[in-house]
Amino acid sequence: MSNHQSRDEQVIQFRKSFRRSRLKFVQEHGICSYDQAQTLYICRNTSREIIITDAFFSGEQSESVEILLNSLKTIWWPGRLGFKSDDKALDLEPICAVYARFLPEVGFDYTIEFSALEETEQPVRCWRVDGRGKATKLKTPANESMFHGQTGTFYQLRSGWRWLCSEVSKDGRLRVEEVESGYYIGVRRGVPGDSDPAARVDEQLEAAFSQTLDYGFDLLEFIGSSQAEMYPFQSEQYHTWLHEFTEPVRSGQIDLFALVRSASFEATVLELCDIKECEIDIESKDDQFVALIHKGPISIELDLGRLLLRGIHTGRTLSRSANDFVGPHIDDLVDADSLFNALGQRLNQYQLKIEDRTTLVIDDNQQTLGSWNLLSFVGQQAGIGHGYVDGIMRLMGFDPETGKPLDRKHDLDTCPVCGRDAQISKLIRPARRLGRLNDSIAGIKIGEHLVYYTTACELHSTPVDGTHLTDLAALEAAYKASQENAVTTLIHQESIDDGTAEMVIGFDAGSLLLEPGRVKTLYAFLGLPETESCQAYGLYPDALVLAPNELSADARRRATSLAQEYLEKLYPERIVPLDVGRQISLDTPALGTVKWQQ
Repeated sequence: MSNHQSRDEQVIQFRKSFRRSRLKFVQEHGICSYDQAQTLYICRNTSREIIITDAFFSGEQSESVEILLNSLKTIWWPGRLGFKSDDKALDLEPICAVYARFLPEVGFDYTIEFSALEETEQPVRCWRVDGRGKATKLKTPANESMFHGQTGTFYQLRSGWRWLCSEVSKDGRLRVEEVESGYYIGVRRGVPGDSDPAARVDEQLEAAFSQTLDYGFDLLEFIGSSQAEMYPFQSEQYHTWLHEFTEPVRSGQIDLFALVRSASFEATVLELCDIKECEIDIESKDDQFVALIHKGPISIELDLGRLLLRGIHTGRTLSRSANDFVGPHIDDLVDADSLFNALGQRLNQYQLKIEDRTTLVIDDNQQTLGSWNLLSFVGQQAGIGHGYVDGIMRLMGFDPETGKPLDRKHDLDTCPVCGRDAQISKLIRPARRLGRLNDSIAGIKIGEHLVYYTTACELHSTPVDGTHLTDLAALEAAYKASQENAVTTLIHQESIDDGTAEMVIGFDAGSLLLEPGRVKTLYAFLGLPETESCQAYGLYPDALVLAPNELSADARRRATSLAQEYLEKLYPERIVPLDVGRQISLDTPALGTVKWQQ
């Protein structure tokens, strides 16, 4: 056998091996499957085969299939061609590589193959692999239209929308394409000034949908309509990804619409729950499409109808919507259940139970030792390891070694969890959301809210036990003394109301309105116009809006929607509406500093 024939056979065997492992991976992970790639090398010294595997966990999609292919051929593949092993005994000759992306919309694994033997940087072939492992060879797609014709779906739905807009702009003919089972998108010529395109009689549209309407389609949405502007989400709408077609949509020259079967989204969420080993109940509740998701004794409720609408209007497929908007909540639920089980093993001398879906209550012979929302303990760590549980036990007031309650009379300048330097902080929360904690932590109830004290270090914010306190004077004095050097750490900033107000996201940023001096420092940091006073709105625990003048109800609604969308990706378990606002005098000494999180 010649060397060339030997290499060809090695490529074939490598390709088959990759498909087998990839098929098993997709069967196990389903819609959660991430991109993977493998590169085959031969050691020139030993003729030994070496395979390097890459995993792409982020799930981020390129703007189009053309951009993906260009990125692979100009960045990833050249990097693999030039790879050198740290083992000096290995002299690696690159042979070929395969990159794979699962398309859950149609059930195909799409693979892109590169070859070092054919002297080209371009992909040499593409494949469509079905759930049985049967592969169909495809030409390298030139654009989104060709990719859709090969696979039955779009590589990137937003790119698919742009392609349809381009086609309709050429000849004005209605276009309708299937994204996946239960999801069609379309573009037609619009009527400028029409505020309700859904009500306009359109025989072409009715004809295009005449068959699909018989199969349970129950949701028709017009992207960019006046109705869409009222939905409780604002970011990532069409104007952020339609590029040159944004203005034609905004002016009504073209209409974008989507026809969806909500049962298909339900099935996608069911699959996601099955992969994560969670139980789910779905029901219609007050005209809402609601899911109650369970993991062990813990459960969460999600408005699937809102999440589906958000997915449609932000250019996502059903699986992408489920992964992006439902997945983080399920991950927190799974972590909370793991934490509950770990605490049950470590605190087995007590009675542990779950109340109100997520609240852990610990009793000792009918006496309640405390209650905590488990979702507030998860979501930011890599896993529920032994050391992490130690920290949570200290946070809850238990000795990790003995399981017995700790002496809560700790120093006000020391974190009771980790022993780091700390300071007294002050937070505000809706009293009804704190449940039993209202009676056990040091604070003052003001209307429907509780303002309470915490011991805060860089990593932990621990409510101060108020069970044995007779007054709060010492805590208030310690709090006031800490404000001069307090640090506000920001994660995100966004202009609101045409740039007249600023929204910031940062851990516990919503409670800053309790301290005018720190608000003054933040106000100047954001570059807002000088004024004697400002309006501060605590939207959520981690979201604050500052404005020189009072915001309209509509501006506050938009700000709340933007904050919620951002926080769902960051701290989904902490999205508790604060709904507090106050006018703050800026005629006060500035306190603290502001920085961006690194």
